[in-house]
Amino acid sequence: MLHSVKELEGYDILAADGQMGKVYEFYFSDSDWFVQYLIADIGHWLYGKFVLLEPQDLLQPDPEKKIFPVVLTKEQIEQSPDISTKKIKVHRNAYLVNEYGWPNFFETSESFYSDVVSESELSKDGIFRHDEEHYDPHLRSSWEVTGFRLHAVDGEIGHVEDLLFDDSNWKVKYLCVNLRNWLPGGKKVLIPVILISKVDAEAQSIYIGIPKEKIKNSPEFHPASLKDAKFKEELMKYYTA
Repeated sequence: MLHSVKELEGYDILAADGQMGKVYEFYFSDSDWFVQYLIADIGHWLYGKFVLLEPQDLLQPDPEKKIFPVVLTKEQIEQSPDISTKKIKVHRNAYLVNEYGWPNFFETSESFYSDVVSESELSKDGIFRHDEEHYDPHLRSSWEVTGFRLHAVDGEIGHVEDLLFDDSNWKVKYLCVNLRNWLPGGKKVLIPVILISKVDAEAQSIYIGIPKEKIKNSPEFHPASLKDAKFKEELMKYYTA
């Protein structure tokens, strides 16, 4: 089943012996698009503690109850690796600040990452310094990628609004792209990740090898489409035609 990352954020994490924290975000690889970690917030509401849960620990999310079951106990979740063991290059993303009013966590040392990253590990432009022991150049944060600009072969066409992954193999299948700034009236479309030729995190841009017109005419995406097998079939036919 396909799931929206944005929709899953905030779901209660259900351990084998009770509720334990909430879904915060996901880390995935931009080389093969498999989800690498679910980031769980298991701390006090004011002083978050963030741990890494691996795909083998996860069960299928329940959209009706808004819960994300896992096979681990609460104690095992508590003892899971801290987020600081997998440092990634998180780039300042003005889209998130402007679109949703989210704070720019890098403006102060008393930020979201203050518990797990020292000031010395942050450069002045809000990017993690490389740590060869932990740094993975292909590991991306779902929060980070939200707002990345989409570039077709003939120019910029939209921005990433969401990621959709399949819970049968924990692989990101589609980017949900908003075209409202490029198409009168606005429209959301899904872009299969197999069409992506390059991810440039420094430039906050994703490149695909098809023209803008093809994207503009793609079947329009609505949340209800996630359960519509006909829509997914139509989408794949459209991009393979």
